[in-house]
Amino acid sequence: MKRIHATRRTTTVLSRDRWPRDARERSRFSCYRRSHDVDRPDEGPPLARSPELPENLGIDPEGNLYVGITTGEIRKIPRELTDETGLERADTELVSTFPGGVGGVSVGESGRVYTAVRPENDRPSGVYAVESDGDGDRTPELLGAISGFPNDLLVEEERDRLLVTESSMGAVYSVSLDGDSDTEPSVWSDDSLLAGEGFGANGLTFFGEGVLVANTDAGRLVSIPIEEDGGAGEPEPYVEDEGLLGADGITAWGPLVYVAANRQNEVVRVLPGGFLLPAADAGDGLQFPSDVLFGTVPGQRTDLFVPNFAVQVDDLEPGVLRTGF
Repeated sequence: MKRIHATRRTTTVLSRDRWPRDARERSRFSCYRRSHDVDRPDEGPPLARSPELPENLGIDPEGNLYVGITTGEIRKIPRELTDETGLERADTELVSTFPGGVGGVSVGESGRVYTAVRPENDRPSGVYAVESDGDGDRTPELLGAISGFPNDLLVEEERDRLLVTESSMGAVYSVSLDGDSDTEPSVWSDDSLLAGEGFGANGLTFFGEGVLVANTDAGRLVSIPIEEDGGAGEPEPYVEDEGLLGADGITAWGPLVYVAANRQNEVVRVLPGGFLLPAADAGDGLQFPSDVLFGTVPGQRTDLFVPNFAVQVDDLEPGVLRTGF
């Protein structure tokens, strides 16, 4: 597919163990200007010296941001702080601690937080849920066990379920929102388009009359219709390109799709027809970006939030970035 280049708005860097202090500190520069041209505060020791790396994000209708941490935590950045810069870990709120590494994060209309968890002990991997209004002391509930590598997830309120990717085999599961023991997680789609050599189905987002699923190893987005009965229609390739290798978290805004391409150190905008347009890259501070989502409140609905998973890089700067268009 053809790659095109254009000037874009600034990426605001929320690096290391900090998140955005004053929105007025945003500067604007073209895609050719590098992030080191922007003055930054003294950031202290990098979070990357510990295994606490932000991998996935969720956001609720009120604009509160939820950050999944690889050590098994979800932390909340209240809406009133998401326009700021220079925040530290102490400025966030612990939502809950989980029995393993946290993958995808999604938030329901009621504020309930869902996440894919991969324990390193004898606890089952799968989808867990927790209320977001506690003080970090709530115990997560296992909604459904999924073997392998449960990864990203979508809340589908109207069908009382979650759609959850499993990356090792390349599949999408359906999981009941209420954790009904009589409704075990079931394979929703395991089409060969979702399989990878080691890492297949990953990020997913609603798109048109169905969902798009990112295949990390193939650099492919797969379109799967949702049938009237909730079943999966016939999957089809939506776009496949070397520029999408490492496709991780994805989101859509109308006909545009935004892909966190971790191996490219880019967030890629996919236009109708399969054209690829860089939205942000390593020059803007991206380090192995692993997710991408839009704000949900006025003033942020064209802002993308992106976690720096910050693996496979030399000068680690994990954190959360914000970029506007």
